Amino acid sequence: MKIRTVILLLLLVSFAAVASGQGTLADYERANGLQAKFQASAINLPGAMNWIPRTDHFWYRRTVIGGSEIVWVDAENLTRRPAFDHEKLAASLSSASGQKYTSLKLPLGGAANLTFVDSEQAIEWLSFKVGLVLLVLGGTHFFNMAMIAKLGYRLDQVIRRLRASNGGAAHAAGAVPAGRMLD
Repeated sequence: MKIRTVILLLLLVSFAAVASGQGTLADYERANGLQAKFQASAINLPGAMNWIPRTDHFWYRRTVIGGSEIVWVDAENLTRRPAFDHEKLAASLSSASGQKYTSLKLPLGGAANLTFVDSEQAIEWLSFKVGLVLLVLGGTHFFNMAMIAKLGYRLDQVIRRLRASNGGAAHAAGAVPAGRMLD
């Protein structure tokens, strides 16, 4: 019975550790609110340049009143223009998703998530929400696997100590089949 109690206690502690490490919805909403508050006060600031592979072109995000826009630049000819029709993209996304998007508030990810494809005639991106979900799930999986490994190691130590304190008598006498835990 002692081993079951120890295992149950270890499982409860590991679940409590997982639950306490997760931020609340209010924490995320407060962080998003602060970001929106401070971004609104910074106007006409360019973001990081993002080169488009195998071209002389790059793009960057620029803050404007009410949001941001993405600017495409031809470095060879020293020209720049909006990277795409922001209004048309907002209308298409709003229609497809059922949510309301504007040309200045598009759900495009950062540099790592926005890619120009088809000879720069189209874009692909991973939305922030999907990226956040994948990040949280990946982190949770990594943490759970670490806890399971640690639990397995501790459980192995407990079983070895019990066998050693028994002098191996229970196992040698055939009372505990090989590969089975002691109760």
